[in-house]
Amino acid sequence: MKRRLIIVDSDELLRDTLAICLGADGDYEIIGQTGSGLEAVELCITERPHLLILDLMLPQLCGVEVLRRLRAAVPEQKVLVLTATTNSSLIIAALRSRPNGFVGKPTSLKALREAMNAVCAGSRYYSPIASQLLGESFMPATTISDLSRREREVIQLIAE
Repeated sequence: MKRRLIIVDSDELLRDTLAICLGADGDYEIIGQTGSGLEAVELCITERPHLLILDLMLPQLCGVEVLRRLRAAVPEQKVLVLTATTNSSLIIAALRSRPNGFVGKPTSLKALREAMNAVCAGSRYYSPIASQLLGESFMPATTISDLSRREREVIQLIAE
């Protein structure tokens, strides 16, 4: 049985290329593609694909907001983020929105397929940079012992 796939990326050439490459092996059926975040949410709600490949940099609705809306409307939707952004704040925001996988561009088609297959099988797949940022984002930035005496005084005054 072919897995149903929707590709969301602002770059039409990339969408078309991925559709040709991923549809050619027979494992995936491309049931939709768009460059719009709003349309991505609508497509997932109506079409219920096995997997959504999602860029973060989209017009109308960014990828992070697409993830948030999908988690509210279709929590079981499997989402693999495929993005070229190197903005660590945006990547952390995306990771906190619970995608099933995260791959940075550029990547090989082989690595993308590995990530897709892992996510469709129910596993999580994060590229090394995503794993590193995810770990750092949940580490406490500062402990109370790292603060100066004056900083602790200010916090105490605020608390009082």
